[in-house]
Amino acid sequence: MKEASDDRKWRKGLEWGFLILAYLFLLYKVCTYDNYPLFFSQLSEFSQVEWGILLVVFLLLPFNLLCEATKWKYLLSPLMQRSLIAAYYDVFKGLVAAFATPNRLGEFPGRVLWMPSQMQLPAIALGFIGSFLQTIIIFAFGLPAIYHLFHNVSFIPQPTSYLIFGGLIVFVALVTVLHFSQRLKLQIKQLIHTISQLSGKHLFIILLFTVLRYAIYAFQLYLMLHCCHIYLSPHQALVAIPAYYFLVTFTPSISAAEPAVRGSWAMVAFAPFSSNLPGIAMAAILLWIINGVIPLLIGSLLKHPQAQ
Repeated sequence: MKEASDDRKWRKGLEWGFLILAYLFLLYKVCTYDNYPLFFSQLSEFSQVEWGILLVVFLLLPFNLLCEATKWKYLLSPLMQRSLIAAYYDVFKGLVAAFATPNRLGEFPGRVLWMPSQMQLPAIALGFIGSFLQTIIIFAFGLPAIYHLFHNVSFIPQPTSYLIFGGLIVFVALVTVLHFSQRLKLQIKQLIHTISQLSGKHLFIILLFTVLRYAIYAFQLYLMLHCCHIYLSPHQALVAIPAYYFLVTFTPSISAAEPAVRGSWAMVAFAPFSSNLPGIAMAAILLWIINGVIPLLIGSLLKHPQAQ
């Protein structure tokens, strides 16, 4: 009984540690942001239609998280039967833990915190498999877009564009090797055994919701750009948006520092198609608030299942 009580205290302490760290990073970002006048000036210029578009972007958030919760539910199927509501809870708690950790490494430990101890490591491993699938989708759509972007924009000389493109490929390859050289240390035999228990049907569902989540992310960004007076043709959107998510995904960062990262890469991806640089930066920051900060706030208020 004492061991169970100590284990519960340890998990609760870790949960509070993730939460405090996330809020400290958020507070730091709020206090050090130096473009509030421009930010609120642009918001004040939104028309009713643009506020309506912003509301649609916000309403897409639950569907975004539904895709991730469904993926998580089916990823866990070899270990346990997880209800969709419990999977939603796990996803929110993972987002809290991810907010202040480099490259969101705390996300899956945060998700499994209240699971039985013997299931935590296999669940974390399965979570990384789901993350890898998402990265594959971003890579598959983003790589051709990156090539097209740097090959065709007029402000980058063609030899330079090839150097940039080649450099990105090398960088992504190095990040991937380092990423998986660490993950492979996580009980590789147990990981292979666990993955082998995923049925073909479950793998298809996981892949389907991975693609669907990517599509929702892309549509949210497209609407947000329109809201901030960045008007892209369908062809431009198919180049710039996948290129943007590619650049953001393969840039090491912490979630709390993402506004700067996202704003910088947004300039690279969208400036060739629009001169409205403040609008580009604002679209990236607003989307980060909706998909990053709001889930953090919600996740921090949720009680763990034992208390519900």
